[in-house]
Amino acid sequence: MDSKLLNSKLTFGQRLTLLFSCFILGLIMTTLFVLIINSTSLAPQKGIIISTVLQNVIAFILPAAITVVFISSNALQFLQLHKAPSLKAIAAMIGTYLVMIPAFNLLVDWNKGITFPESLSAIEQYLRAAENAAEAVTNSLIQNNGPLALILVILTVGVLTGFAEEVFFRGALLRIFESRPVRIHAAIWITAVVFSAMHMQFFGFFPRIVLGALFGYALWWSGSLWVPIIGHILNNSMVVILNHIHTPGTPPLAIDTIGITNGFPWLALASAVATIVIAVLLSRYFKRINA
Repeated sequence: MDSKLLNSKLTFGQRLTLLFSCFILGLIMTTLFVLIINSTSLAPQKGIIISTVLQNVIAFILPAAITVVFISSNALQFLQLHKAPSLKAIAAMIGTYLVMIPAFNLLVDWNKGITFPESLSAIEQYLRAAENAAEAVTNSLIQNNGPLALILVILTVGVLTGFAEEVFFRGALLRIFESRPVRIHAAIWITAVVFSAMHMQFFGFFPRIVLGALFGYALWWSGSLWVPIIGHILNNSMVVILNHIHTPGTPPLAIDTIGITNGFPWLALASAVATIVIAVLLSRYFKRINA
């Protein structure tokens, strides 16, 4: 990272503290606003959409923006929003995402099926209840709605959330990790773990780490935050659309079962190996053409 972009008066720890202090403050403000919204006669679906917008703006976008303004002389360049994404980088992002689907599905299935020891059964029940409650809220927002409502949810959960989380995690947090002598791979994976942990959903924890790492590498390949933003929007929008199509209580859609098998998961293994190979080749290719 170019040292000219950084305010040398702030240490690495102070940069992180500023970011997460702003995040916590934003989360408190969002919670207060949500309590006010819930006390009104607003329809539940509208309330969820408004709450989602407030959380994205107040808890993610604003903390990242405020932090970067304080720690950098050029906020857009620090966030890597100043550079338009190349078509090659976007194609690489989407292609890698599609190749990863069988391995990702198997990881999702394995993570969902994790069981705790008997001594920790109460914790498992609590985590599953919290996850089921979050899933019920999501389903109430996505399912049984007309096309206009679906478009609104895609714009909120797909586009806005994808943009907000990438600005916070890859644009601010990952770049702050890059501002100290940390290897880029360590910075990408640490950020991915934080990204997953802050979603507070254990039974989707490991797949979300992999997804966060993919977005981190996409930023590294391209030098443009717009590439992981596009990837994040694609992922969230697909989840919204597939949940809209799927009827609760019926077998999962075919795309969600690719790579999952009762036998040896050859397809998922091939998918994982291909994803790693593609990631290595892409990093070498883009670093060469961007040199």
